[in-house]
Amino acid sequence: SKIVAEDEFSEIYHSADAITSKEDIENMCLTLYESGNIDSLVLFVVGINIGYRPIDLLSWRWEQITDNGNIIRRFAMPEHKTSKTAIVNLNDTVVKLLTWYKEYKMSQENFVPESFVFTVSGKGKKKSYVWYDKELDVFYHQDRKHKAQGLMFCYQDKEAITVSEDTIIGNPRYIKLAKPIVTESVSAHFIEAAKKCGIEGHFSS
Repeated sequence: SKIVAEDEFSEIYHSADAITSKEDIENMCLTLYESGNIDSLVLFVVGINIGYRPIDLLSWRWEQITDNGNIIRRFAMPEHKTSKTAIVNLNDTVVKLLTWYKEYKMSQENFVPESFVFTVSGKGKKKSYVWYDKELDVFYHQDRKHKAQGLMFCYQDKEAITVSEDTIIGNPRYIKLAKPIVTESVSAHFIEAAKKCGIEGHFSS
């Protein structure tokens, strides 16, 4: 058997397949729409148009991609994997879709400019949230461990920072925002849609 160099290995044995058929892409969009996964549908269309990783798209907030309420066609955004700042260019399809999506989100949740773009919405969806600290520019979350202690927490420089939930509530320094969709949830929706469409392969977000 042939021994493959590491850089050659990554090119040959990639971790996920790509959907390259226009028909398959259209079927994916239709399936996501029919299943009620509007947020995943918009993320899918934005992703295939600009080629960004979901983990980067899921970090977007409306204040970063709009100017006076209008979608910006070109802006800088950091990449999670490389830690580099990249220039994002939006085509007409993405601008029109995000313009509609913004109106949709405004009708679904407590919308403020600091809100994340991609959040869980729709009837019957469980509402989760984070608190945004305007002074430190960080987001506080809650899990079972910290909830039992009455604390919210965030990670900064790989260290957990905690604050009392009682301190946050009613304090104008903090804004309550709908929690962004997690990558694992997006992957599950995409994989399920691909199966329904009969698209064969190993897929992820």
